[in-house]
Amino acid sequence: MPRSTPATKVDAVKRHGNGNVDIRLVGDDYDSAAEAATMFCDNNGATFIHAFDDLQTVAGQATIAKEVIQQFDEDFDYAFLQIGGGGMAAGVSSLLKQAYPNIKIIGVEGEGQASMKASVDHGERITLSQVDTFADGSAVKRPGAIPFELCRDNIDNYMTVSNYEISDAIRRLWDEMRVTPEPSGAMGYAGLMKYAHNQADPDFLKNNKILTVITGANMDFSRLGQIAMDSVAAKHKRSYYRFHMDEGRGNLLGLLKDVMPDINVSDFMYGKTNEGTAFPVIAFEATSERIAEFEEKLAQNNIGFEDVTYSPAIRARVIPYDIDLVKDSQFYQIQFPERSGALRELLEKIKDFSEITYFNYSFSGESVGRALMAFETDNPQRLHNIIKDNLPASEPLDQDTVDTIMLQSKFSRKDSPVSQTSAVPSP
Repeated sequence: MPRSTPATKVDAVKRHGNGNVDIRLVGDDYDSAAEAATMFCDNNGATFIHAFDDLQTVAGQATIAKEVIQQFDEDFDYAFLQIGGGGMAAGVSSLLKQAYPNIKIIGVEGEGQASMKASVDHGERITLSQVDTFADGSAVKRPGAIPFELCRDNIDNYMTVSNYEISDAIRRLWDEMRVTPEPSGAMGYAGLMKYAHNQADPDFLKNNKILTVITGANMDFSRLGQIAMDSVAAKHKRSYYRFHMDEGRGNLLGLLKDVMPDINVSDFMYGKTNEGTAFPVIAFEATSERIAEFEEKLAQNNIGFEDVTYSPAIRARVIPYDIDLVKDSQFYQIQFPERSGALRELLEKIKDFSEITYFNYSFSGESVGRALMAFETDNPQRLHNIIKDNLPASEPLDQDTVDTIMLQSKFSRKDSPVSQTSAVPSP
């Protein structure tokens, strides 16, 4: 198996093998692992059973279609089948075309995995130079020879889906069916959702009988958080905006209070990098119509902004700040009730004598919000009293933690070899 194989899949194979399976993790994708397996078989006289480029394997996967045909009397209008090496799509499409001659079959590939579409377009199998491994179960650089011929003959059209769209499909399946497939297992459903969204007929889903195949649930639990985050970004349900505004006391509050008073803030990333200009990143969840209204309001207030929803830095939660502008700040772990206006109330009370120099908050789904914040203030004791009076569970950071954040725990300011601009991970 590739080294990127989810631990859940490795453990499941070990359990099924009951002590008789030797698992070796080789390479970063299926092709590398398959090459190593073939070499092992050649050197040891073993039999290599191909995952998809074998007629027996394809026939076995085709039994999915056999079950569908036996269980449903009416013809299907569409089928959306995910493709990696192509074995499942080849077998299922072959039987579906025999049973339902008028069915339209759509092959669905990941945006960084579309080796079958490229091969069909070229009239021969081609090998991708690299492959995206987000959907590890379909991360194949070169389709199989047998699947290539069968898919070429039976699949009508091909389409690709992004990792964000796959994540949103997983969310939909959970919401609607309480099913949590792995990314490659949800790829066909992601294709259906994208295809339906682009149709002129608003009742496309109601007016057609459509088949998708959900395959596999081999996904590590730790991935669910990132998939949940990507799913809300898929349809711009959660949008991240970087604002360009004057630095100064009360300005962040003004943005929250005057420009976006009724918008649900789900993420806030800000570090002071400039004496004159602030560049806070704020995420919110809203409809496309609400976003358009919000952007119009920003323009009316002469507030510069840019959509950074898909920025790699945002995905990694990188928050730049200038040590010289933050080092004298008062750092707090802030806890506040997750209700509309709770954080704004605190900012309102400190706006006249304190300025925010660092703000790191992400909605976790709990009833209590947690943020790491830093304040530059004329009156530290007054700031502390207001925070404790209004948010009693909040606490100042201990000095060792502050020193670590400031990258000064071992180095003096004069001799420190690190950059003066850094970033702090989420609290």
